[in-house]
Amino acid sequence: MDLEKLLGNRSFYAVENDLGAIVSENCRGYPMQVGCEHCRAAIDLVLWVIVDCDHRPDLRTEAKLGTLHDPKCPECGQRTHLAADLLLLRRRRDPVLIFSPDPATTDEEDHFRTFYSFARKLQSQMGSEFRPAWAWNASGKLVMPRLDRSRLQLALQWDDDNP
Repeated sequence: MDLEKLLGNRSFYAVENDLGAIVSENCRGYPMQVGCEHCRAAIDLVLWVIVDCDHRPDLRTEAKLGTLHDPKCPECGQRTHLAADLLLLRRRRDPVLIFSPDPATTDEEDHFRTFYSFARKLQSQMGSEFRPAWAWNASGKLVMPRLDRSRLQLALQWDDDNP
């Protein structure tokens, strides 16, 4: 798998010992290869699960279009859906963090565990730039703004329409 080809001309990325996670510009993704659900051709991709909308507007656009977790097959051109959770960081909006759970999961406790894990990883990446109030209230309780994918797309479109 050619990581440089997958990541494009990004100035910085690191591969962590977290299942080979790629950490780049406050984003986190996992390189993988999946089979096209239409023609079974191999699709090389980075499955992004944490996206900083300011640093990666290209990934934000894909989330808005609903294609971030639906890679296009290089052979047949069809999209293959991948089930994955997503955490968006939007510094200039409220709420700053939006969690969009994997559409296939409905377990509330699972959503909280994933959001907590993603928020901690983002906090670790950002250091002092991370604001705990984005994820926890004053008493330390987790605050999880959660949107399903269709509502996430609407919220991102609203952001574009209301700068």
